[in-house]
Amino acid sequence: MLGRLYSYQTLQRSSGIAAVLAMLTFASALWSPAQADHYQADVPPLSEYFKEVWTTRDDLPHNTVNDIAQTADGYLWFATWEGVARYNGRNFRIFERDTHTQFADSGIHSLSMTTSGQLIAAGARGGVSYQEGEHWYALESLPALVTSVVSSTENEYWISTQGAGVYFIRSQPNGEHQGVRFSIFTEAQADSVFRVRRAGEYGLVAGTANGVFALAPEDMEQPNENSAWQRLPGTEALAGVEVQDLLWAHEHELYLATVNGLFVWQQGVLRGPLHGTDNMRLTRILLDHAGALWLGSQDRGLLRVSRNGLEHYSVAQGLPNNRVVSLFEDRELSVWVGTNSGLVRLRSAPFKSYTQAEGLSDNFVRGLARYSQGGALVATSRGLNRLVNERVLPFLEETELASMSFLSVAEANDGTLWFGTISDGAYAYRSGIVQRLGRSEGLPDNGVRSIEPTQNGDVWFATALGIAVYNGDKLQTFTKEDGLASDFVMVIHEATDGVIWVGTGDGVTQIVKNSDGSYQLKSTNLEHISGAQYVFGFHECPQSGNMWMATDRGLIRYRQTDSLWSGVGRTHGLNQDKFFEIVEDSYGYFWLSSNRGVMRIVKQEAQRAADGEALQLVIERFGESDGMASAQANGGAGPAALLGNEDNVLFATSRGVAVINSAEVERFDVFRPPVVIEHVVVDGERVSLQPHLQLNAGTQRVEFQFAGLGYVMPQRIQYRTKLQGFDSDWIERGTQISAEYTNLAPGDYRFSVEAYYPNAVDRASITHVAFTIESFFWQTKLFWLVIVFCLLLILVFAFRWRLGTLERSEARLRMQVAEKTQELERLAMEDQLTGLPNRRAFDARLRLEFERSQRYSHGLCLAILDVDHFKRINDHWSHETGDRVLIRLGEILQSAGREIDSVARWGGEEFVLLLPETSLENALMVCERLRKAIAQTDCSDIAAGLSLTVSIGVASSQGLSHFEKLLSKADAALYRAKEAGRNQVKS
Repeated sequence: MLGRLYSYQTLQRSSGIAAVLAMLTFASALWSPAQADHYQADVPPLSEYFKEVWTTRDDLPHNTVNDIAQTADGYLWFATWEGVARYNGRNFRIFERDTHTQFADSGIHSLSMTTSGQLIAAGARGGVSYQEGEHWYALESLPALVTSVVSSTENEYWISTQGAGVYFIRSQPNGEHQGVRFSIFTEAQADSVFRVRRAGEYGLVAGTANGVFALAPEDMEQPNENSAWQRLPGTEALAGVEVQDLLWAHEHELYLATVNGLFVWQQGVLRGPLHGTDNMRLTRILLDHAGALWLGSQDRGLLRVSRNGLEHYSVAQGLPNNRVVSLFEDRELSVWVGTNSGLVRLRSAPFKSYTQAEGLSDNFVRGLARYSQGGALVATSRGLNRLVNERVLPFLEETELASMSFLSVAEANDGTLWFGTISDGAYAYRSGIVQRLGRSEGLPDNGVRSIEPTQNGDVWFATALGIAVYNGDKLQTFTKEDGLASDFVMVIHEATDGVIWVGTGDGVTQIVKNSDGSYQLKSTNLEHISGAQYVFGFHECPQSGNMWMATDRGLIRYRQTDSLWSGVGRTHGLNQDKFFEIVEDSYGYFWLSSNRGVMRIVKQEAQRAADGEALQLVIERFGESDGMASAQANGGAGPAALLGNEDNVLFATSRGVAVINSAEVERFDVFRPPVVIEHVVVDGERVSLQPHLQLNAGTQRVEFQFAGLGYVMPQRIQYRTKLQGFDSDWIERGTQISAEYTNLAPGDYRFSVEAYYPNAVDRASITHVAFTIESFFWQTKLFWLVIVFCLLLILVFAFRWRLGTLERSEARLRMQVAEKTQELERLAMEDQLTGLPNRRAFDARLRLEFERSQRYSHGLCLAILDVDHFKRINDHWSHETGDRVLIRLGEILQSAGREIDSVARWGGEEFVLLLPETSLENALMVCERLRKAIAQTDCSDIAAGLSLTVSIGVASSQGLSHFEKLLSKADAALYRAKEAGRNQVKS
């Protein structure tokens, strides 16, 4: 309770300036570094922090960053005089005054959070707006610039202003606002309030132009215009002093940033100013995670109190402006500094760079070598250095080597140090003695790119005109004429089996020393493997003995077991061609140096790719944003990279030595970057994000844009997505920050995206958005049910119609079959020429009449007629005439008989006449009349001069037992008629 403050002894206010200064001096004696925990804060020196700057050139809306905040979703927000900038690690999105934000003015001075984690933006023209999801809502504007906002409950706001005191506003459920203004404090000039803060059990405190005031918790419960804001007991010495910022810290300490330095109030006792901040106009206070105290000033830049003492960071060290207006530490432990000329971030980075600023002879580093005395030797374009215990020391500066330009460096087993220069040959240093080898001593060229001391004491030198080996007495050179792949040599490496590997501008040469001291050279052209020509570096795997090469077309591996060469390049995910060095750490990674930064890949994956597996390597790229002073790593001389002690990997770059601790990289991967879906774009138009989106029928394209909110190494964040209802499994997106789907069917979907650092998918963060694509009527289930029902009806109708058609077709076919059958039967029983029954039909009738005559004892006679001289008719006239004669005869016979008589053509020119119920005598009479009628027939219409006669044989069935005998008997009678001269009737 605020009332408890009065139980402590306080400094009494003095009206005289001298008295105030005396009290401040007395109070400062109470606060010494030995008593402050901040001086024990274990943090790196400010000089080791990686520093980045953003200005309007980097899309900040204004260079003055008034305040900084981070919302629960992970976004960073920056308040400027031209709106609020939201940062996702890659780009800014600007929120300025418009109908969406409802800002009273684009000038935003303060950012804070509601109790539920929503952002509050306030500033010019008394505007206060708060964000809920994608929407902004505004409180009633106040009459002065808003300097800070504190949310005590979800709908209660304490607002400080510049010149109008403090306001209390309560939002009503109906959207209206109820406000109370505290415009009159107990002291004059207190209405200019710079900051209001919660102070735990002591209620609210306000830093004003007239010191510090407090409001007790009981007065906060039901505030009104008579609520008593009173000077904070014990701070009377600060009356008339501007208090720009306040920070309520642990152990009930209240830090006060004043125009006279930093003060601390604790339980009624005021201490300060902090030594070193006397009379310094402080603007902001930050207590970081380690307990270090950061202070922003009006014109002295940034200060920090830690185990490193009181440190300064100002324009001289790279701060854009010495006026610091905001300080903030984000969840990744980076410190953000807002100034009047831009935004600065100070953070630990994976890489630490050592440049001339740290003591290097020159920034351009070409060679590195481990040093038996500790640390590493550094060969630069202007001298040598030793890097040990994170310190850069001069090396051999007292010798003639002090300012030479070096390409390479190495240490032999006997401790001799070898240095290759750019144009003055090679130098050996041992026990204070310097020895030179140049062209005059037998080197092919004075530019020595690589030096390799071997196990047997020899030293190999690589130059642009060939190589040489030195055995302590003499130099022996090798060129292309001796079997070298090319005279232009960049690297020499001795394998554990003693083979010398030479990397040239046109392939690789392996050199074996024979027992007699001679050398055997074997060169291999690499263009058939991956198109490679230049080999810049070698790395031998200690377990397998496989030799890896960094080339101008990716990586190449020589497998020791079967002498197989294979490449790893763009097809496996390496997005560039040229690499200089390969370094293997103790955690199973390959580190690759290049002109475009340093990459890390998993060694086992590279082996699998070299073995022929179709896989995509996970690539982690490091550059300037990761602490490298320059991402341009050097190569073609060296060694340009090496594995140092304590898991450090060192790289020679165009701006110093870049060092990364391979074990520490994992520390940066532990952080789980929040992931957000920033935009949903439907058919080219952004839609407002909702927990569940309703998309119109006919939607063709849906794009999701997302971001992993990691700020230390955002370029390394990996993503994978899954669209439930479409994807069967997660889709790896790499560093791609969008996913697009086209021609999705109507229905319900849920889009999920995960963000994680490489090889840390188990620590991925995830977010979702659900959406429904509406259906056209013809895409609804009801429509298709109706369609199916109608189709079923149509099918039933079609089936029944078809069935009826088939039945009718069947009846018609039956009728046709019957007709055809009848016709066939008729044709089978009828002579086609005359139309008379044929022999088959007559046989059936004969059998029937014969049986009837036998049954009833009726007479039955059979006559067989044969046309006389028919062959003569055919021969004399024609067969057609003969056919017409037969037709005429058939007509005569059919017209002459009775209804019960049967006439048929028996075959050829023979006819038969069956006479039922007729005696032989009557039959002979009938046949005679018939013979005469035929003989008298006029056939001139058939052929001129044609006459027609027939011979007839007649027989009776009387006394016969079978109709065939009747036929035989009639046939015999016909024979007798012909024998008797034709044109006769015989029985």
